[in-house]
Amino acid sequence: MAEAAAQVDAQELLEDARTLVHYAVRNRIDIPRQLLDRFNPAAQELERIRTDPAQYTAFIASFQELSKLVPLSAAQLRSMRERLQRLKPQIDAANTLLRFATENGRQIAPEVSAAIVAATDAAAKATVTPELEASFLKAYQALATQLSPVTAATMAASRTKLPKFRMLLDNPEEFLRSFAGMTLGRFLHLAMFVLVLVVAGVALGYQAIGETALARHEALTTRIGELQDAIAKGQLSLREKQFVRDTELKKSVESQTARAAQSAFGQAEAELAKNQALLQQLSAERAALPESLNEWLKGPCQSKWTEWMCFYPMASARAMEEPQMLFLSQAAVRRMNTIVLPLLLGLLGAYSFVLRQLSREIRDSSFAPDSLLHNVVRLTLGALAGLAASWLLKPEQLGLMSSVPAWTLAFVAGYAMELVFAFMDRVVAAFTNKSS
Repeated sequence: MAEAAAQVDAQELLEDARTLVHYAVRNRIDIPRQLLDRFNPAAQELERIRTDPAQYTAFIASFQELSKLVPLSAAQLRSMRERLQRLKPQIDAANTLLRFATENGRQIAPEVSAAIVAATDAAAKATVTPELEASFLKAYQALATQLSPVTAATMAASRTKLPKFRMLLDNPEEFLRSFAGMTLGRFLHLAMFVLVLVVAGVALGYQAIGETALARHEALTTRIGELQDAIAKGQLSLREKQFVRDTELKKSVESQTARAAQSAFGQAEAELAKNQALLQQLSAERAALPESLNEWLKGPCQSKWTEWMCFYPMASARAMEEPQMLFLSQAAVRRMNTIVLPLLLGLLGAYSFVLRQLSREIRDSSFAPDSLLHNVVRLTLGALAGLAASWLLKPEQLGLMSSVPAWTLAFVAGYAMELVFAFMDRVVAAFTNKSS
């Protein structure tokens, strides 16, 4: 039993001795050469130390001699090494924040910077004591509180790190290891924002064409009805003026009354001809609009991504009559106004907020490295808020004109979706209070 204990003690003491030697070398403590050789035994010599009492006793004496040269025990050194391993990331982060504060003119208390510098120096010497750890943690907490929300992690995430694609051929393993820290996400966000912006612009243009054509058709129908009424009245008036003219001419061709009747008849005839020409022009324009709407309706059918918006088979497009064409066009515009555009503009508004927030955080070095999921959730909720705003809010509730389309609120709702959800919470609370 004693022999086994000696074997265990010899191995542990050898590890402790190497810890002491390592500390002595780092702190420039002279160690005799024979001691250094004593604690670097070969396997056969270590076996003799374990089994030979005389060798074991000599080894213990050498260890005690080494312990007198080093001011700290092996247990203290192991504790400091573990403490250093625990504090090393925090010391590096504190120095990063301290450099940031210095470079940006932030005033830091002298005792805070002194404690961090002392901890950094002690870490270099591997002599981090419990007292030094306590003072460093207190200083680090004060520094982090003063610079919040800037942290070492946000500063690293705020830097632009593009992949070095030449490493893909030279050193693929290193490229894959460094790829995790790349900042491709923000460039992907920008590309996706441009894509959403283009799609929203195309959708707005498509909706504007259909809505303008329908509004023009309605205006032409109203104007044609007015002209038809005016022509009917003009024809009746023209017959009356013709009768008066003919009567006056029979009495006297040169009389002033006959000339006045002749002039009134000419004016009525010119006005009637003008209205008839305008009616013919407007009727031709209105007759061409259904064909334009037909081409407009067929637009989404030409792409597999938008063919779900088609209302009718392409083969039957030419066979539709004008009332059916107008109905389908009105349905398409209504769907664009109530579903497609609110979703797109809500997403566009949310993307505008995300990019603005992203730009501000990168500028302030406060960009969180784990904000990807938060941004994706905000984009999804922004599209939902744009759709909800078109259902729940009216333009006049926000001080806008009632003629403003409801989907114009979608962009604002996507950008500031908290307002929409706060309104929904008030609605739910109102029903809850009534039921209770």
